[in-house]
Amino acid sequence: SFGAKRSESSSQRRNTVKRQLSQTYFDFAVRGINFRSWTDIHQLSQALKEVGKLTKIGWRKAIKKVLNEAGKPLHYRKITEIILDQGLAKAGATPANTVAAMLSMAVKDPDNPIEKFSRGVYFIPSTLKTKSDKKQALSVGEADDPEDTDDDEALDQTGAVRSYGVFWQRSAVIWRTKSRILGKAANEADTVDFQNQRGIYLLLDGHRTIYVGRAVKDSLGSRLFSHTTGRLSSRWDRFSWFGFKSVNEDGSLTDEIGTWSEEAVISAVEAVLIESMEPAQNRRGGDHLANNEFFQVEDPDIERTRRKALMLDLLEK
Repeated sequence: SFGAKRSESSSQRRNTVKRQLSQTYFDFAVRGINFRSWTDIHQLSQALKEVGKLTKIGWRKAIKKVLNEAGKPLHYRKITEIILDQGLAKAGATPANTVAAMLSMAVKDPDNPIEKFSRGVYFIPSTLKTKSDKKQALSVGEADDPEDTDDDEALDQTGAVRSYGVFWQRSAVIWRTKSRILGKAANEADTVDFQNQRGIYLLLDGHRTIYVGRAVKDSLGSRLFSHTTGRLSSRWDRFSWFGFKSVNEDGSLTDEIGTWSEEAVISAVEAVLIESMEPAQNRRGGDHLANNEFFQVEDPDIERTRRKALMLDLLEK
């Protein structure tokens, strides 16, 4: 039944949170708090957030910690993933870009133990156990991919497409004059509102593109909203977008759109075509796009509306 399913889910969630709390039980022991007897999921979640504030060590220390413990070269995207999984630093809006930028600066500092191993891959030499560690890392494909250009160097040369989202659901947005177009770079990252983004967008029926438009004078949110009425209103259920404004670490968008070289413009056009058409023979996505993709977040007001409707329905019965 629905009730049993919900109860099981709540129980599993409580156990998950308790396991996370167990990893930092000493913080509670010092305060004389016995969390193991708690059953209220909200009480547990709030406690976990408080512990998270105490255990975060910041990006620089977290990067060194991850590389020290790994004892082998790691790609900066893997480093980011481990940091976020362990809750070692506040994610911000663009965690992978933050890690890449810090690693790029670290290798230029003669007093920093971190060195660059290969494209996008870093290590701390003193942590390698044997001379075969480098060969082993390369042999399993962790360290070098000839088609991987999404590293720290590529970030410094990012093309016109500074952020993008593909196959986002129309139903996850509350459409109005200033619609919130919400997304995240990762589960733990901060939510970004792309309502004021500028760039190119596609309207899709399933996976079929039915319309291509641009948001230049008017914002992305305004342009998409305009298509919820008129001749195209019933013909699309998803949309993809490619934005020219960069995302700041605090989740805001840059005020200005930059100017780009001929190569950057060509790369942007190629990236949009590859990501929107998904041609079978292209083994990779558009250049420099890996860290620029954002995944859709449903407008929280939609869930609030669902709950309100459910409560009204229950009251009427």
